[in-house]
Amino acid sequence: MQRKSLFRVIVAAVWIVIAFPGWVQPVVYAAANLDRLQIEVESVATGLDKPIGIQNAGDGSGWLFIVLQDGQIVIFDGTQLRAQPFLDITSQVDSSDDEKGLLGLAFHPDYATNGFFYVNYTSPAGETVVARYSRSADPAQADPDSETVLLTVPQPHPNHNGGQLAFGPDGFLYIGLGDGGGSGDPDKRAQDLGQLLGKILRIDVDSGSPYAIPPSNPFVGDPEARDEIWAYGLRNPWRFSFDRDTGNLWIGDVGQSDFEEIDFQPADSGGGENYGWSLMEGFSCFDPSTGCNDGSLTLPILDYAHDNGNCSVTGGFVYRGEEFPQLDGVYFYGDFCSGRIWGVVRDPQGNWVNREILDTALAIDAFGESESGELYFTHMDFFSGGIGELYRIRQVNVLPFVPGDYSGDGLSDLLLFNENTGILAVLVLNGSAIQSVDFIQQLDIASGERVLLADDFNGDVRADLLLKNEQTGSHEIVFLQGGNVLSREPVIQIDPASGQNIVQSGDLNGDGRADLVLKNESDGLLTSLLLNGTEILSGVPVMILDSASNQRVRHTGDFDGDGTEDFLLLDSATGALNVGFLQNGALDRLEFVIQLDPSTNFTFPHTGDFNADGKKDLLLFNTATGQVVEMLLDGSSLVATQPVFVVNRAEGETVLQTGRFNSDANSDLLIRNPVTGLHFEVLLQGDTVLGLESVVQIDPATGWTFLNGNPE
Repeated sequence: MQRKSLFRVIVAAVWIVIAFPGWVQPVVYAAANLDRLQIEVESVATGLDKPIGIQNAGDGSGWLFIVLQDGQIVIFDGTQLRAQPFLDITSQVDSSDDEKGLLGLAFHPDYATNGFFYVNYTSPAGETVVARYSRSADPAQADPDSETVLLTVPQPHPNHNGGQLAFGPDGFLYIGLGDGGGSGDPDKRAQDLGQLLGKILRIDVDSGSPYAIPPSNPFVGDPEARDEIWAYGLRNPWRFSFDRDTGNLWIGDVGQSDFEEIDFQPADSGGGENYGWSLMEGFSCFDPSTGCNDGSLTLPILDYAHDNGNCSVTGGFVYRGEEFPQLDGVYFYGDFCSGRIWGVVRDPQGNWVNREILDTALAIDAFGESESGELYFTHMDFFSGGIGELYRIRQVNVLPFVPGDYSGDGLSDLLLFNENTGILAVLVLNGSAIQSVDFIQQLDIASGERVLLADDFNGDVRADLLLKNEQTGSHEIVFLQGGNVLSREPVIQIDPASGQNIVQSGDLNGDGRADLVLKNESDGLLTSLLLNGTEILSGVPVMILDSASNQRVRHTGDFDGDGTEDFLLLDSATGALNVGFLQNGALDRLEFVIQLDPSTNFTFPHTGDFNADGKKDLLLFNTATGQVVEMLLDGSSLVATQPVFVVNRAEGETVLQTGRFNSDANSDLLIRNPVTGLHFEVLLQGDTVLGLESVVQIDPATGWTFLNGNPE
């Protein structure tokens, strides 16, 4: 018989009723956490002659069509390059300059039916040509005699030709044109609405002859503007793309001498944006040198300087593939000269977050996506005559959050609390050396305010604090960056009379941000509250604990190394330990680990990774003898039991917490002597004690004590 349980929580002062398990809110994945992401790439095709573009046809073939600057389009079928080019118009293309050639390719949205595709190339006369071609009866061959020219644009100089083509979600063809070249756009073409250069155009290829103007184009009817113009003020838009999920437009615009920029146009834009060139370069005035923006310009979402080898941006794509869900929603772009790849997301507050994801020695000149949304890019080696390669993302690694790390350096710090004044402070450590003591907050002790948990709630690989007010039931997150308070925000309010309590936190869905574990004390129901910062994305019922057996969630931790934290359940009456393995916050399986005999005086205070295998182990403590023992696990299987240390029980020494206090990947111990107030680290490598390091001595009479908000 299916059991239903109701609980009420207040979110943003609104009562929400959630029934479990008869109805479950859907799992919602939060935006990727760039601070934690590491990607690895691999070459999948070599011997490409000046590759500068990647497209898929959307026809179900799974093929990638690679644009070669000299005038060919070749096919990568997923395993190899096909020997015969899809299209060869070399005789029609002038590729005598670095920025001339066959520069763009786009497949009609109905290509599978009509066989139409569009190219952008430089003619022998030096003009930009946008033309339509057709597929032949052989799907791997285009008809080279099927050309229909749609548009020709004279180019005054050999550089800044742009070349990007892309169909938008509206079905119209978007065309990128540079400013026509010449240093600094001397004729101010990018700002001249009477010229097509320095613009993104939008045309309707399904109407008119050879095309029609969409009536919603922003400058239709303006006698001083070309009707084709969609946006302007661009120097050389080297690759733009539409997010296949949202329709947002992302533009990489190559800078002059100082800055590269990424521009953004939301899907609901009506066009007409002026992105600033040559009034501005990035966020800086260019010509004039001051007073360049009257407020009408659309500024980039980011720019970066020509330093550390950077010189030319290559716009990319928003990842929407299935192979690496950790990357969902990340916009990737790169630099041709430095080989760096960055990722961009928008945080819950609407701020753009930009992080370097990978530093390569490659000349990245184009990104592309497969039909399924997987990300590829090309490398062109000028030192070998332009011979290049096709790369793809091979693996994504998510760096783990180190419990107790408030500074983000990968080492644990300490949280102090003054029981007399309510002041909270972070003791920032580098090993055992105190780097700083940062006072961060004063709690209202009189109202019952306390630190409930410490965890990484915003995914910046730094610990934040979850505060609870015992009288009102309000729970707030204090977002920290080391000792600096970024904000204090409400997350949930629970009626103290409801019998609901937050009992643990942990990353329960693998998105790099901590979630909460809610327990109903009346019926034992455990629920995963999946968060994106302070936003509750969904509530997922996990299991019902047997209240008669005194079961509780003792810890959360990743016991199987899958990047998602699991539940460690302790039955305090029998000493039985079980691991509840989770997937997206829901219980996947429950497995027995060990049963502790209470008569042996061993207790289970902490977990940690004591053999650096990326999976949690157990730490046992004998309250009578002071012996500390590691229990190494592989999932729920016991691998080894090894004693590591003996504390001085005569003076009441105890293991205060585990953490990472040196640069290796093994968990260490923090020991507290309540008689002397001394706190010291036991540095471990497996069962070997590397050393004992004193950290600080605190007089208990001062009211200062250490908090272990979310122990390992």
